[in-house]
Amino acid sequence: MDFERTKILFEKLKSDKKNNNCLELYEEAKFKKISLFDLLEEKDPSDKDKNGNIISPLNAFERLLYLANICSDGKRRITLQDFYESPVSLLVPEWIRINVETGMKMKPEADDLCGVEVPMSGSSVTPLYITEAGDEESDLGEVTEGAEMPLINITERTKSIKARDFGRQINLSYRVLRNRDLSEVKSIFWYIGFRIQEAKIGAVYNAILDGDGVSGGAPTINIETPGGLDNLKYEDLLSVFTDLEKFEMNRIICSKNGKLAILSLPEFKDPLAGSRLQFTGEVPTPLGARIVQYGNATDSKIACFDKRFAVKKYIEQGLLIEVSKIIEQKFEKTAISESTAYSIFLKGAARVLDAS
Repeated sequence: MDFERTKILFEKLKSDKKNNNCLELYEEAKFKKISLFDLLEEKDPSDKDKNGNIISPLNAFERLLYLANICSDGKRRITLQDFYESPVSLLVPEWIRINVETGMKMKPEADDLCGVEVPMSGSSVTPLYITEAGDEESDLGEVTEGAEMPLINITERTKSIKARDFGRQINLSYRVLRNRDLSEVKSIFWYIGFRIQEAKIGAVYNAILDGDGVSGGAPTINIETPGGLDNLKYEDLLSVFTDLEKFEMNRIICSKNGKLAILSLPEFKDPLAGSRLQFTGEVPTPLGARIVQYGNATDSKIACFDKRFAVKKYIEQGLLIEVSKIIEQKFEKTAISESTAYSIFLKGAARVLDAS
Protein backbone atom coordinates (compact mmCIF):
# COMPACT_ATOMS: atom_id res chain seq x y z
CA MET A 1 0.00 0.00 0.00
CA ASP A 2 1.07 3.55 -0.75
CA PHE A 3 1.19 5.63 2.45
CA GLU A 4 2.55 8.88 0.94
CA ARG A 5 -0.78 10.76 1.02
CA THR A 6 -1.64 9.13 4.34
CA LYS A 7 1.56 10.51 5.88
CA ILE A 8 0.59 14.03 4.74
CA LEU A 9 -2.81 13.67 6.45
CA PHE A 10 -1.11 12.17 9.49
CA GLU A 11 1.14 15.23 9.83
CA LYS A 12 -1.86 17.54 9.43
CA LEU A 13 -3.69 15.79 12.25
CA LYS A 14 -0.63 16.13 14.47
CA SER A 15 -0.37 19.83 13.60
CA ASP A 16 -4.10 20.47 14.17
CA LYS A 17 -3.88 18.83 17.57
CA LYS A 18 -0.77 20.79 18.54
CA ASN A 19 -2.31 24.10 17.41
CA ASN A 20 -5.69 23.33 18.98
CA ASN A 21 -7.30 23.45 15.55
CA CYS A 22 -9.35 20.36 16.25
CA LEU A 23 -12.45 20.94 14.17
CA GLU A 24 -11.07 22.04 10.80
CA LEU A 25 -11.45 18.71 9.00
CA TYR A 26 -14.85 18.09 10.58
CA GLU A 27 -16.04 21.54 9.50
CA GLU A 28 -14.80 20.89 5.96
CA ALA A 29 -16.71 17.60 5.89
CA LYS A 30 -19.83 19.32 7.25
CA PHE A 31 -19.58 22.03 4.58
CA LYS A 32 -19.40 19.33 1.88
CA LYS A 33 -22.25 17.43 3.58
CA ILE A 34 -20.21 14.25 3.84
CA SER A 35 -18.72 12.29 6.71
CA LEU A 36 -15.11 12.71 7.82
CA PHE A 37 -14.54 9.16 6.54
CA ASP A 38 -15.61 10.25 3.04
CA LEU A 39 -13.51 13.40 3.26
CA LEU A 40 -10.42 11.36 4.13
CA GLU A 41 -11.15 9.10 1.16
CA GLU A 42 -11.27 12.20 -1.06
CA LYS A 43 -7.88 13.32 0.18
CA ASP A 44 -6.30 9.86 0.27
CA PRO A 45 -8.29 7.61 -2.12
CA SER A 46 -8.33 3.86 -1.59
CA ASP A 47 -8.32 1.39 -4.45
CA LYS A 48 -11.88 0.66 -5.57
CA ASP A 49 -13.60 -1.81 -7.84
CA LYS A 50 -15.78 -0.81 -10.79
CA ASN A 51 -18.77 -0.38 -8.46
CA GLY A 52 -16.91 2.04 -6.18
CA ASN A 53 -16.39 -0.44 -3.36
CA ILE A 54 -13.09 -0.12 -1.46
CA ILE A 55 -10.82 -3.09 -2.15
CA SER A 56 -7.68 -1.81 -0.41
CA PRO A 57 -6.67 -3.86 2.66
CA LEU A 58 -7.10 -0.66 4.70
CA ASN A 59 -9.26 2.36 3.91
CA ALA A 60 -8.08 5.97 4.37
CA PHE A 61 -9.33 6.12 7.95
CA GLU A 62 -7.74 2.80 8.88
CA ARG A 63 -4.43 3.80 7.31
CA LEU A 64 -4.21 6.78 9.66
CA LEU A 65 -4.92 4.53 12.66
CA TYR A 66 -2.28 2.11 11.38
CA LEU A 67 0.38 4.85 11.29
CA ALA A 68 -0.53 5.78 14.87
CA ASN A 69 -0.42 2.11 15.93
CA ILE A 70 -4.06 2.21 17.03
CA CYS A 71 -6.09 -0.96 16.68
CA SER A 72 -9.28 -2.23 18.28
CA ASP A 73 -8.75 -5.90 17.42
CA GLY A 74 -6.02 -8.40 18.15
CA LYS A 75 -4.03 -9.34 21.23
CA ARG A 76 -2.27 -6.02 21.79
CA ARG A 77 -4.04 -3.98 24.46
CA ILE A 78 -5.04 -0.50 23.27
CA THR A 79 -7.19 1.61 25.59
CA LEU A 80 -9.33 4.63 24.86
CA GLN A 81 -6.77 6.71 26.75
CA ASP A 82 -4.06 5.44 24.38
CA PHE A 83 -6.18 6.69 21.49
CA TYR A 84 -6.56 10.14 23.07
CA GLU A 85 -2.82 10.37 23.70
CA SER A 86 -1.98 9.41 20.11
CA PRO A 87 -1.23 11.89 17.26
CA VAL A 88 -4.61 11.01 15.70
CA SER A 89 -6.81 11.65 18.73
CA LEU A 90 -8.95 13.97 16.60
CA LEU A 91 -10.29 10.85 14.90
CA VAL A 92 -11.99 9.56 18.08
CA PRO A 93 -15.42 11.08 17.20
CA GLU A 94 -15.29 9.57 13.71
CA TRP A 95 -14.17 6.23 15.15
CA ILE A 96 -17.25 6.30 17.35
CA ARG A 97 -19.52 7.23 14.42
CA ILE A 98 -18.11 4.40 12.29
CA ASN A 99 -18.72 1.88 15.07
CA VAL A 100 -22.28 3.12 15.62
CA GLU A 101 -22.83 2.61 11.88
CA THR A 102 -21.38 -0.89 12.22
CA GLY A 103 -23.99 -1.60 14.89
CA MET A 104 -26.72 -0.27 12.62
CA LYS A 105 -25.65 -2.69 9.92
CA MET A 106 -26.15 -5.52 12.40
CA LYS A 107 -29.90 -4.83 12.10
CA PRO A 108 -30.19 -4.23 8.35
CA GLU A 109 -33.93 -4.95 8.20
CA ALA A 110 -34.62 -1.43 9.53
CA ASP A 111 -33.24 0.07 6.33
CA ASP A 112 -35.06 -2.45 4.16
CA LEU A 113 -38.59 -1.25 4.89
CA CYS A 114 -38.78 1.67 2.45
CA GLY A 115 -38.26 1.57 -1.28
CA VAL A 116 -37.50 5.27 -1.54
CA GLU A 117 -35.02 7.43 0.42
CA VAL A 118 -35.15 11.16 -0.26
CA PRO A 119 -32.69 13.81 1.03
CA MET A 120 -34.31 16.70 2.91
CA SER A 121 -33.15 20.27 2.41
CA GLY A 122 -34.50 21.39 5.79
CA SER A 123 -36.05 20.07 8.98
CA SER A 124 -39.47 19.55 7.36
CA VAL A 125 -40.80 18.34 4.04
CA THR A 126 -44.12 18.42 2.19
CA PRO A 127 -44.67 14.94 0.75
CA LEU A 128 -46.13 14.29 -2.67
CA TYR A 129 -49.58 12.75 -2.83
CA ILE A 130 -50.88 10.46 -5.58
CA THR A 131 -54.51 9.79 -6.43
CA GLU A 132 -55.97 7.97 -9.38
CA ALA A 133 -59.30 6.77 -10.68
CA GLY A 134 -60.81 3.56 -9.35
CA ASP A 135 -59.67 0.21 -10.68
CA GLU A 136 -62.74 -0.17 -12.85
CA GLU A 137 -61.74 3.01 -14.70
CA SER A 138 -57.93 2.89 -14.63
CA ASP A 139 -57.13 -0.75 -15.30
CA LEU A 140 -58.93 -1.25 -18.59
CA GLY A 141 -55.82 -2.40 -20.41
CA GLU A 142 -55.29 -0.88 -23.84
CA VAL A 143 -56.80 2.56 -24.34
CA THR A 144 -59.05 2.65 -27.41
CA GLU A 145 -58.46 5.25 -30.09
CA GLY A 146 -59.90 8.60 -29.16
CA ALA A 147 -60.56 7.55 -25.56
CA GLU A 148 -59.20 9.59 -22.67
CA MET A 149 -56.27 7.95 -20.86
CA PRO A 150 -56.65 7.15 -17.15
CA LEU A 151 -55.53 10.05 -14.99
CA ILE A 152 -53.06 10.01 -12.10
CA ASN A 153 -53.07 13.18 -10.00
CA ILE A 154 -49.81 14.14 -8.29
CA THR A 155 -50.05 16.96 -5.75
CA GLU A 156 -48.44 18.12 -2.53
CA ARG A 157 -49.86 17.39 0.88
CA THR A 158 -51.54 20.30 2.63
CA LYS A 159 -49.16 20.01 5.58
CA SER A 160 -45.48 19.27 6.02
CA ILE A 161 -43.93 16.62 8.24
CA LYS A 162 -40.92 17.25 10.46
CA ALA A 163 -37.83 15.10 10.79
CA ARG A 164 -37.24 13.53 14.18
CA ASP A 165 -34.01 12.43 15.79
CA PHE A 166 -33.39 8.72 16.11
CA GLY A 167 -30.58 8.27 18.56
CA ARG A 168 -29.24 7.81 22.03
CA GLN A 169 -27.55 9.96 24.65
CA ILE A 170 -24.43 8.63 26.37
CA ASN A 171 -24.69 8.74 30.14
CA LEU A 172 -21.27 7.80 31.48
CA SER A 173 -18.08 9.63 32.32
CA TYR A 174 -14.79 9.46 30.49
CA ARG A 175 -13.23 8.29 33.75
CA VAL A 176 -15.22 5.05 33.41
CA LEU A 177 -14.09 4.48 29.82
CA ARG A 178 -10.54 5.75 29.73
CA ASN A 179 -8.74 2.53 30.67
CA ARG A 180 -11.06 0.19 28.81
CA ASP A 181 -9.84 -1.71 25.75
CA LEU A 182 -11.01 -0.26 22.45
CA SER A 183 -12.37 -3.71 21.61
CA GLU A 184 -14.75 -3.39 24.58
CA VAL A 185 -15.60 0.27 24.02
CA LYS A 186 -16.54 -0.25 20.39
CA SER A 187 -19.10 -2.91 21.37
CA ILE A 188 -20.94 -0.20 23.34
CA PHE A 189 -21.29 1.89 20.18
CA TRP A 190 -22.30 -1.16 18.16
CA TYR A 191 -25.20 -1.59 20.57
CA ILE A 192 -26.19 2.07 20.32
CA GLY A 193 -26.39 1.73 16.53
CA PHE A 194 -28.35 -1.49 16.91
CA ARG A 195 -30.90 0.24 19.16
CA ILE A 196 -31.27 3.22 16.81
CA GLN A 197 -32.41 0.77 14.13
CA GLU A 198 -35.14 -0.58 16.42
CA ALA A 199 -36.59 2.93 16.77
CA LYS A 200 -36.65 3.33 12.97
CA ILE A 201 -38.59 0.07 12.60
CA GLY A 202 -41.08 1.50 15.10
CA ALA A 203 -41.45 4.69 13.06
CA VAL A 204 -42.47 2.73 9.96
CA TYR A 205 -44.83 0.52 11.98
CA ASN A 206 -46.52 3.52 13.62
CA ALA A 207 -46.81 5.38 10.31
CA ILE A 208 -48.67 2.44 8.78
CA LEU A 209 -50.97 2.08 11.81
CA ASP A 210 -51.64 5.71 12.64
CA GLY A 211 -50.42 7.77 9.70
CA ASP A 212 -47.63 10.31 9.51
CA GLY A 213 -49.45 13.33 10.93
CA VAL A 214 -50.56 14.44 7.48
CA SER A 215 -52.07 11.29 6.03
CA GLY A 216 -54.01 8.71 8.03
CA GLY A 217 -53.02 5.12 8.58
CA ALA A 218 -53.55 2.14 6.31
CA PRO A 219 -56.93 0.39 5.96
CA THR A 220 -57.68 -2.26 8.57
CA ILE A 221 -58.68 -5.86 7.95
CA ASN A 222 -60.08 -7.75 10.93
CA ILE A 223 -59.31 -11.42 11.40
CA GLU A 224 -62.22 -13.76 10.74
CA THR A 225 -62.54 -14.77 14.40
CA PRO A 226 -61.78 -11.78 16.66
CA GLY A 227 -60.37 -12.30 20.13
CA GLY A 228 -56.59 -12.25 19.83
CA LEU A 229 -53.67 -13.87 18.06
CA ASP A 230 -54.70 -17.34 19.21
CA ASN A 231 -57.47 -17.10 16.62
CA LEU A 232 -55.18 -16.12 13.75
CA LYS A 233 -55.61 -18.34 10.69
CA TYR A 234 -53.83 -18.78 7.39
CA GLU A 235 -56.95 -17.40 5.68
CA ASP A 236 -56.50 -14.11 7.55
CA LEU A 237 -53.08 -13.59 5.97
CA LEU A 238 -54.54 -14.58 2.61
CA SER A 239 -57.18 -11.88 3.04
CA VAL A 240 -54.47 -9.23 3.40
CA PHE A 241 -52.42 -10.76 0.61
CA THR A 242 -55.32 -10.57 -1.85
CA ASP A 243 -56.73 -7.25 -0.58
CA LEU A 244 -53.48 -5.49 -1.50
CA GLU A 245 -54.51 -6.18 -5.11
CA LYS A 246 -51.97 -4.60 -7.46
CA PHE A 247 -49.37 -4.31 -4.71
CA GLU A 248 -47.23 -7.04 -3.16
CA MET A 249 -47.17 -8.06 0.49
CA ASN A 250 -43.41 -8.36 0.93
CA ARG A 251 -42.92 -7.03 4.48
CA ILE A 252 -44.65 -7.68 7.81
CA ILE A 253 -43.90 -5.82 11.06
CA CYS A 254 -45.31 -7.37 14.20
CA SER A 255 -44.68 -8.09 17.87
CA LYS A 256 -42.87 -11.14 19.21
CA ASN A 257 -46.22 -12.82 19.82
CA GLY A 258 -47.42 -11.87 16.36
CA LYS A 259 -44.36 -13.47 14.80
CA LEU A 260 -44.86 -16.58 16.92
CA ALA A 261 -48.52 -16.78 15.90
CA ILE A 262 -47.71 -16.52 12.18
CA LEU A 263 -44.87 -19.04 12.26
CA SER A 264 -47.01 -21.45 14.32
CA LEU A 265 -49.70 -21.68 11.62
CA PRO A 266 -49.84 -25.25 10.26
CA GLU A 267 -49.29 -23.97 6.71
CA PHE A 268 -45.82 -22.68 7.69
CA LYS A 269 -44.69 -25.79 9.55
CA ASP A 270 -43.49 -27.70 6.51
CA PRO A 271 -40.26 -29.71 7.05
CA LEU A 272 -38.16 -27.59 4.67
CA ALA A 273 -39.04 -24.31 6.38
CA GLY A 274 -38.55 -25.90 9.78
CA SER A 275 -35.11 -27.25 8.95
CA ARG A 276 -33.95 -23.87 7.62
CA LEU A 277 -35.10 -22.17 10.81
CA GLN A 278 -33.48 -24.78 13.07
CA PHE A 279 -30.12 -25.05 11.31
CA THR A 280 -29.54 -21.55 9.88
CA GLY A 281 -31.93 -19.30 11.81
CA GLU A 282 -33.52 -18.29 8.50
CA VAL A 283 -37.08 -17.21 9.24
CA PRO A 284 -39.72 -18.43 6.79
CA THR A 285 -41.28 -15.76 4.58
CA PRO A 286 -45.05 -16.37 4.70
CA LEU A 287 -46.58 -15.68 1.29
CA GLY A 288 -43.25 -14.13 0.31
CA ALA A 289 -43.27 -11.53 3.10
CA ARG A 290 -40.22 -10.99 5.30
CA ILE A 291 -41.18 -10.73 8.97
CA VAL A 292 -39.58 -7.92 10.99
CA GLN A 293 -40.08 -8.09 14.75
CA TYR A 294 -40.63 -4.83 16.64
CA GLY A 295 -40.50 -4.91 20.42
CA ASN A 296 -43.12 -2.21 21.02
CA ALA A 297 -45.63 -3.46 18.46
CA THR A 298 -49.06 -4.22 19.86
CA ASP A 299 -50.05 -7.89 19.88
CA SER A 300 -53.37 -7.07 18.25
CA LYS A 301 -52.12 -5.28 15.10
CA ILE A 302 -49.81 -6.53 12.35
CA ALA A 303 -48.54 -4.17 9.62
CA CYS A 304 -48.48 -5.82 6.19
CA PHE A 305 -47.19 -3.80 3.26
CA ASP A 306 -45.33 -3.40 0.00
CA LYS A 307 -41.98 -1.86 0.98
CA ARG A 308 -41.61 -0.28 -2.46
CA PHE A 309 -44.67 1.97 -2.19
CA ALA A 310 -46.07 2.08 1.36
CA VAL A 311 -43.68 4.46 3.16
CA LYS A 312 -41.04 6.96 2.04
CA LYS A 313 -37.99 7.80 4.08
CA TYR A 314 -36.70 11.38 4.14
CA ILE A 315 -33.18 11.98 5.46
CA GLU A 316 -32.31 15.41 6.85
CA GLN A 317 -29.07 14.51 8.56
CA GLY A 318 -27.04 11.30 8.53
CA LEU A 319 -25.54 9.90 11.68
CA LEU A 320 -24.35 12.85 13.77
CA ILE A 321 -22.12 13.00 16.84
CA GLU A 322 -21.28 16.01 18.98
CA VAL A 323 -17.67 16.15 17.83
CA SER A 324 -16.37 18.92 20.06
CA LYS A 325 -17.65 17.23 23.23
CA ILE A 326 -16.01 13.93 22.30
CA ILE A 327 -12.71 15.63 21.47
CA GLU A 328 -12.84 17.31 24.88
CA GLN A 329 -13.49 13.90 26.48
CA LYS A 330 -16.92 14.99 27.71
CA PHE A 331 -18.94 11.86 27.10
CA GLU A 332 -21.70 12.69 29.58
CA LYS A 333 -24.95 13.62 27.80
CA THR A 334 -23.32 13.37 24.38
CA ALA A 335 -25.96 12.73 21.70
CA ILE A 336 -25.63 10.33 18.76
CA SER A 337 -28.52 10.71 16.33
CA GLU A 338 -29.85 10.56 12.81
CA SER A 339 -32.57 12.99 11.63
CA THR A 340 -35.17 11.22 9.51
CA ALA A 341 -38.86 11.50 8.61
CA TYR A 342 -41.19 8.74 7.45
CA SER A 343 -44.16 9.57 5.25
CA ILE A 344 -47.06 7.54 3.89
CA PHE A 345 -46.52 7.23 0.14
CA LEU A 346 -49.49 5.18 -1.11
CA LYS A 347 -52.16 4.11 1.38
CA GLY A 348 -53.19 1.26 -0.90
CA ALA A 349 -49.77 -0.38 -0.48
CA ALA A 350 -50.36 -1.30 3.19
CA ARG A 351 -52.92 -3.00 5.39
CA VAL A 352 -53.26 -3.45 9.14
CA LEU A 353 -54.34 -6.93 10.19
CA ASP A 354 -56.29 -6.49 13.44
CA ALA A 355 -56.58 -9.53 15.71
CA SER A 356 -58.37 -7.81 18.60
